[in-house]
Amino acid sequence: MAQKYFITAQDVKDHTDAQQNTDEQYFEPRIARCQEKYILPILGPALYEELCAALEAEGRTVPVPIPDNLDELHAQVVPVQSQWVFLKSLPFLLVKAKNKGLEAEQNAVSDSQYRTYREEAQQEAVDRTKDLKAWLDKNKSRFPNYKPAVLTPRPIGGIVL
Repeated sequence: MAQKYFITAQDVKDHTDAQQNTDEQYFEPRIARCQEKYILPILGPALYEELCAALEAEGRTVPVPIPDNLDELHAQVVPVQSQWVFLKSLPFLLVKAKNKGLEAEQNAVSDSQYRTYREEAQQEAVDRTKDLKAWLDKNKSRFPNYKPAVLTPRPIGGIVL
C-alpha cells in the first residue's frame, strides 16, 4: 500500500503564514519527512497506521467514508503537520538552488530577522504539537489504538548488552 500523506502543500499555505502564491514545490519534499518525524511519534504506530488506512480507503475509486473519530483526528493533525512543514521549508523559501548556484530572494531578510522568524515559527509548531497531544489525551477513549511512541533515553557511555 502506498503511503498516504495527511496533508498537501495547499494545507501548508492554508494553515501557516505562507502566502497563497508560494510555489508548492518548496513544501512537498518535506511533507513525508515531517509526517514520520513529528506526527508518527505523537499518534503511535497503531493509530498512525489506522489513520493512514482510513485516508487511503477514502481516496479509492469506490471511496470508503472515513470514521468520524478519525476524520476529527485528521482535522487536528493537519495544522500541526503543516506548521512543521512550513518551518522545515523556510531555508528553501529564502535561498533558491539554481543552475548558476545558490541565490537569495530579492529583499532577503537579515540573519537576525531570519533567526527570530524561525524561532517564532518553531515555537508555533511546538505549541501546536502540545495542543494535539493534549487533545489526544483528552479524547483517548475514542481512539483505542492510541499508544504514543515511548522514547527511552539511551545510557550515557559504556557498553549495553
